[in-house]
Amino acid sequence: MCKLRVLFLSILFLVLGACTEKSTTSTDDAATGDTDVAGDELLSDADTYDFWKDGPQRPHPVDWGTCPEGWEPKEEKDEDGNLLAKYCEPILPPDDTECEPGYFAMFGSTECQRIGDPCPEGEFADIPTDAGTEIIYVSEGESIQAAIDAAQDGAVIAIGKGTFTEEESYPGDWSDGNPRDAAISISSYPSKSITLWGACPEKTILRSDTPPLEGLFSAIIMIKQYDPSSRVLVRDITVSGNRIGIAVKASSSNEDNFLVRRTSLVELENVAIVDAKETGLYIRGSARVFFTNGLIRNTVPDDWGLGMGIDIDESASLVASRLIVEKSRSTGIKMDSSDEVFGSLLIARDLIVRDTLSRESDQGNTNGEGIIIGNHVTADLSRVLIEQNRNFGIIAVNASGVKQKITAKDIIIRDTLPEESSSISGFGLAIADSDELYDTGATEVKINNALIEKSHSVGLYAGSLEGGETWLMATDLIVRDTYPNMADSGVGSGMELSDNSTIVLERTLIERNKTFGMAAYTEKENSYVDLFVIDLRVLDTESQQSDYRWGDGLVLMDNVTAEINRTILKNNREIGMLINNSSLFGSPLVTLRNVLISNTNIRKCYELKLDCGYAPDMPFGHGLGIYDGAEAFLSNVVVDGNQHGLQIKNAKVFTGENCSLPFGDEEGKTICVHILDNETAINAFDLPADYDVFAAFANTSTWYEGNGTPFSGDPEDVPEPPDPTNNPMEE
Repeated sequence: MCKLRVLFLSILFLVLGACTEKSTTSTDDAATGDTDVAGDELLSDADTYDFWKDGPQRPHPVDWGTCPEGWEPKEEKDEDGNLLAKYCEPILPPDDTECEPGYFAMFGSTECQRIGDPCPEGEFADIPTDAGTEIIYVSEGESIQAAIDAAQDGAVIAIGKGTFTEEESYPGDWSDGNPRDAAISISSYPSKSITLWGACPEKTILRSDTPPLEGLFSAIIMIKQYDPSSRVLVRDITVSGNRIGIAVKASSSNEDNFLVRRTSLVELENVAIVDAKETGLYIRGSARVFFTNGLIRNTVPDDWGLGMGIDIDESASLVASRLIVEKSRSTGIKMDSSDEVFGSLLIARDLIVRDTLSRESDQGNTNGEGIIIGNHVTADLSRVLIEQNRNFGIIAVNASGVKQKITAKDIIIRDTLPEESSSISGFGLAIADSDELYDTGATEVKINNALIEKSHSVGLYAGSLEGGETWLMATDLIVRDTYPNMADSGVGSGMELSDNSTIVLERTLIERNKTFGMAAYTEKENSYVDLFVIDLRVLDTESQQSDYRWGDGLVLMDNVTAEINRTILKNNREIGMLINNSSLFGSPLVTLRNVLISNTNIRKCYELKLDCGYAPDMPFGHGLGIYDGAEAFLSNVVVDGNQHGLQIKNAKVFTGENCSLPFGDEEGKTICVHILDNETAINAFDLPADYDVFAAFANTSTWYEGNGTPFSGDPEDVPEPPDPTNNPMEE
């Protein structure tokens, strides 16, 4: 665990340093498992356990419900035909499709789609306007800036087909007295609303070939809003050149020592920003930007190696719909807020962020994140694809002392690659509150309908690095096929949950990961993890490739409090579920209800006759291991097909007051622990001196090494495995 934490911290500092400049609602009864469940919903992948009258309940599968427009339904079943997940995939052109200028690969078609309406037959678009609206027509070779300067308030600048290269720079005030350098400048001081209306993105190109003025903030289109009543609309154009593509700022001011948010409106519609330099879209102050049908592609890096797609800070906001950000340098979208009063906001629907590249080689090939969500940010994402980025698909880091809120629905994070220079990381989603100064902030993330796959190192990480708290609530989540860390072939976990985090998971599938399917642990004094899980499957976890160790399905370590209900752990390695205390900072307290742990395979290192490190001569393959001060309460737990069904060492295990022993048949009692066909059923040793064994197993002082029958030590007393066709609950 420490290795992973060091890895995560080192990556986080690099990220922060580079970026300075349907779900069915569960009832209370369902949450506790006290529902009437039909016979075919009993906990059984292959109807093995249907003979239990009051047997454990099967976990409900992941179910995304109705797919959004432009997405199609998918299903995944296990080898026995049991439904594991119903989810959605976006309909898109093939990965190798290159769209022509004016087109993009947006959801809903297997071919490239036009950005906006078809090009007009004539030179100019047919512009609907109110009577009296001033329209100024600008043809190729004429100056757009001159038309803007001459226009009245509310005028429309109609830009024809052609390439428009504004050669003149306009130095002046950008913000706080700092000069700026713009090819095209729109300022609302005095108040002026302006519309720039091109013919179509593939035929109307705004370029800037003039080198930016040295040392000045430079943009191709610069929009400065002083008056909150002003409005700027830019549509049906492509912006390209050697400066920031479009820069927007609206002022905030302090009137009588009270901060006033002077929100202004900028609309971008059917706009492509291609081959801009440093940043495609730059938003500051209290500006509100609405971006519909947009493409930001191939932002060229500056001298620092930064070539961000979108950069949002202060109290700015972006509302985006049908937007693609691809082939940026360093970061696809970066959000932060230095304004702790208002914060910044991102609302995105139908968003694709992909193919983000690392910074240039002279900057160490670092970064490459899809989305960075920083301090005091509110983000609401829906129908989102985050694909083929580096380092992190999405990373949310909060150190502001003010709550950070993120919601996401119908989101896929896929193929996150390692950082290019170090070959480490490649996390799909990382959530980390790092409020070391205030110790009062929190990061709150709500996810509904998510697929995280083909990450490197870790699919999903949630924790708090220094103070603060992280809250994650996820419904209908799939985390699968995490690859190892490429630097040393270690790790590859599906989900890691760490210090000062509260995690609620409902309907989750974790499969085909390495090292751990899911691990919750603490590494600092006075830290905690509170974990609440219902309807979980952890399947087919494999050992890490570096040393072929681990492969555990579910790990709960140190100061972790967990309630696990309706869960299957199957075909994992080493230990199906490990509950353990490895530190001085607290012991886990775990409640298991309606849990099946089956077919845990032996250690891969043992199987390959390699050095297994700890206990090299032991094959493991245990179903449930509870060790070293841990406490667990078991109710309706089935353990089948493992080396040891249940192994206890220096720990406490409890069942309900009216529970009989495994395979007990005392009248009026419920069977709470079902130990089936394991090499040994219950193996208990090194119990604490004050341990009341009577409390652990239904008023008996005997532990077991057979399959449900007291074992005297004579091998002849070890019984045969029970016959699953013989129901011990019936006469």
